[in-house]
Amino acid sequence: LDTLQGRVQIYSFLPGGLKVNDVPVADETRRLLERYSDYNALVSNSFADAVREPELAARLAGELEFKPENLENLIVLDYQGRRMAIPASSLAAAPDGRREMAGDGRGVYDGENRLTQAIMHLADPRVPTVVFTYGHLEMALSATPFPERSASRFARALAGANIRVRQHAIAQAGPIPDDCEVLAVVAPRIPFREGEVKEIRRYLARGGRLLVFA
Repeated sequence: LDTLQGRVQIYSFLPGGLKVNDVPVADETRRLLERYSDYNALVSNSFADAVREPELAARLAGELEFKPENLENLIVLDYQGRRMAIPASSLAAAPDGRREMAGDGRGVYDGENRLTQAIMHLADPRVPTVVFTYGHLEMALSATPFPERSASRFARALAGANIRVRQHAIAQAGPIPDDCEVLAVVAPRIPFREGEVKEIRRYLARGGRLLVFA
């Protein structure tokens, strides 16, 4: 929070009493966000129960240029024009094995970790890039008549998290770009050529990261 250079507006659309893995995430999140704003006045909070306060939720959705029906169970962070949406389901972790063996099936509130990471990501001026390989009949990044062969929802989720998405055909375009944070290979149906594999190995050797869906 000390690194913020401008205002962070946090919109919470969690229904009152919402629980995830038996964790009261709505109550815990409200307390957490109030702690953030108490610590740094650059953090502003807006709360709207999308179920019980539809008019307020609609007004806040209008500020975000979102549709109200798409905001239930979400927290949206806005920082200098960059936005990230956090689903309520990610605010509570499942119980660990030791607690389950002891008969305690309650989850653990993970909102502070999740929301702090989101603020850090938004405050970082760099925009990370995920590069998808192309040319091997990989899943399409656009919607297709065959949803099982489309990664469009995944690509949209990345874009919604302020991550740049683009495609790269190694055989035609050459080495993997230097600004590639993660190289994604999404269910190819044609094998990579030997030269392409060498380029991927060079990318990994210089510290690159590879995400493979097989």
